[in-house]
Amino acid sequence: MKKTLLLLTALLCVSFLYAQNPIQEEDTPLPNEDFFTKSELVIEGQPISIVATYDTKGNKNRDDIYSIFAIRVLKVYKGDPSLIGEIVYRTEKGGVLGQEDLANSRRANASRGVEILDEEIRYLVPYIFSKNGVNCGIYHLTPRIYFLTTSDFPDILDSKYAPYKKYKRFTEYTNTGGLFYNSMFVCGGVIAGLDDFFFQTREEFYNYMRPFEGFTVPEPAPPQEKQPEEK
Repeated sequence: MKKTLLLLTALLCVSFLYAQNPIQEEDTPLPNEDFFTKSELVIEGQPISIVATYDTKGNKNRDDIYSIFAIRVLKVYKGDPSLIGEIVYRTEKGGVLGQEDLANSRRANASRGVEILDEEIRYLVPYIFSKNGVNCGIYHLTPRIYFLTTSDFPDILDSKYAPYKKYKRFTEYTNTGGLFYNSMFVCGGVIAGLDDFFFQTREEFYNYMRPFEGFTVPEPAPPQEKQPEEK
């Protein structure tokens, strides 16, 4: 009887723990390869700013608020190459209404909304660089490798951004407490991110992408011929 009571107590404790800390699908990182094979658009981009926020229901409920980010395309690895040099827009669920009005000020960078959106930068990204011996300052305007698909988030028809095609991240993680994220960051020739993915040089990164279907990456530079020494 005593053993039965102990077993029931243990089971109740376990059930309570799971109820308090439910396992979420978003908490498990996807394989890094999925980002390359399943994304519609893979670009290297320069973040510009948040250009719009909107509330789809007008109740100021965070679940109904969306933010639009402007990104200048530096390189296209997968997708439409004509986007190079253009601005693409990425929609993300969440944000603070009116945040775009403060996007170019210090107050914007310290606001709660930006802190949430840049949490991976403040807490997670420096780890993957530092543990590989790279001292790199990552901030919200650091160039990134974006993995995108066409956005299916609700839009606002009277917005000046409504006519533009918009994208969203290939996946969104709700728990940024783990050491995985959904983009990569560029620091000189070093590229790192996703789930502990690290490339010491661009050539390493390009070599990784070459086997994937639909990718366009620079070809290796031909070896330079050694000039004969003058006598």
